[in-house]
Amino acid sequence: MKIGLIQNIATAGDFSTNLRLVVQGARACTDAEADLLVASAQAIDGALPGGLSRRSAFLLQSQAALRALAAELSKPLILASYAAAPGAAASLPRPFLLKGGEVLPLENHRVLELEGISLFLDVGEFPSPPPAGTACHGILHLPTAAWHPGLQQAWVDAAQQELRTFAPELGVLVLQGVGSSVGQAIGGGSVGVAAGGVLRLPVFAPAEALWPEAPAIAPANDARDQVFASAIDSAAGGDDVLEAQLFCLRELVSRGGYAAVAVAEGLPHAELLAALTRLAVGEELLLPLPASPGQEMPAQAAALFARAEAAEALLLSGLSRSAFLLGDYAAPAALSGHYAPLADMLPGEIARLQQSLNSRLSAAGLAALPAPEPELAPREEALLRLLVDENRSIMELCATRGLPEHALRAIWRRLRRAAARLDSRPPFLLLRPGAPPTPPLHMLNE
Repeated sequence: MKIGLIQNIATAGDFSTNLRLVVQGARACTDAEADLLVASAQAIDGALPGGLSRRSAFLLQSQAALRALAAELSKPLILASYAAAPGAAASLPRPFLLKGGEVLPLENHRVLELEGISLFLDVGEFPSPPPAGTACHGILHLPTAAWHPGLQQAWVDAAQQELRTFAPELGVLVLQGVGSSVGQAIGGGSVGVAAGGVLRLPVFAPAEALWPEAPAIAPANDARDQVFASAIDSAAGGDDVLEAQLFCLRELVSRGGYAAVAVAEGLPHAELLAALTRLAVGEELLLPLPASPGQEMPAQAAALFARAEAAEALLLSGLSRSAFLLGDYAAPAALSGHYAPLADMLPGEIARLQQSLNSRLSAAGLAALPAPEPELAPREEALLRLLVDENRSIMELCATRGLPEHALRAIWRRLRRAAARLDSRPPFLLLRPGAPPTPPLHMLNE
């Protein structure tokens, strides 16, 4: 059996555009003689729709989009969606089978018998293996969480173990949703692991591929070095994270019809954001906005917003979640309504992004960036990843992970000192009405 994989760029709540892209991908895979089609969990509803998924209008539009998609298909398609009757919204999308013009709801974490094969369906924030004793030809994981660097290889490693244990005949698919939402790039790169090798779809690029019979599958023993090559990805190369940010920035500028891209000078990572802008859309579209030193937030953010809107410019924010968790509120948190490229990146990831960008800028003859900020130690970075990914407090981590509280608090103090070395400004906590929500951990915990 040939399975057609559809990895489209989805925007939260933009059903018409998302539907058109999925139909285009389905037709391409059907023309390539796919027997079954699979799209990501965010293919129709959009990447991380958040509160939209609890609105009746959103749910009704999602249902209508699924019906419209089913009418366009000549092959069965599996995807996940929030589509439900108003008042019955779920916290996570659920799987559906679109076949013969009908939209059929499926049970999550169950084996689906279809076209002579059995597939274990798993829709959730992170892929989870089937229960012990499950017999199936293949496993289909549809993650709903945001992709981050290193996740693709972790999925390959886990899928290879699942392949040996549960699905030796067909293999394991992890089809990650990609797109943009709430001013952030939701990057993704899907993987398929079969007995013959590993298939990797480009990170944060629309793609269609056949699996497991695609001719460009990398040999299994060479999985860490080989990347699936498609026409879209053939000229990209380079660092996945950099390519994701450049792609999203170009898409936002072109789709939004912006006349410029505004970067506030003097705020965190301003040079990095300006360099991203130059490489993505050119020097002529870069609009530097002088920040007002000493002006309190949110007045500073409001002034930047007003100047950017007056110039019809897309405003970039250098705020990252790690800085937010560590108490660096001097960055304009209120700017997260626009594009925040670094929103889910940790200090080490930002440093690696800057290093990759430096090499590209030098090749292009552009001005070099300042030296990247020092990375945190691996242990500290790992703790911060737990805090960012799981949004948990120290006490919750102690209870759920069995970690000793004294060790976690010691690491947290070192994180605070490392953050102070990276930024000499003292952290502070905003307690006035209208201030950004406080993180689960801040300096008052100590």
